[in-house]
Amino acid sequence: MILLLAINLVTFGQNGQSVTINSEDVVSLVTPHRGFDPKLKCIINLIDGKHIAVAITCEEVRQRLQK
Repeated sequence: MILLLAINLVTFGQNGQSVTINSEDVVSLVTPHRGFDPKLKCIINLIDGKHIAVAITCEEVRQRLQK
């Protein structure tokens, strides 16, 4: 039996570290409101309830997720 599995992983850098997520796990993208560090441009909300804040715009995140 042959089983093929495709996972679309995308890596984002944040504060000198990187985080890799499965694009299928992204629920929504939100622009941070006042009170967040001004360097943060987008919050990625994941299916498991976790949130990842990144320093690129939500449009840039969206483009990376679609590749």
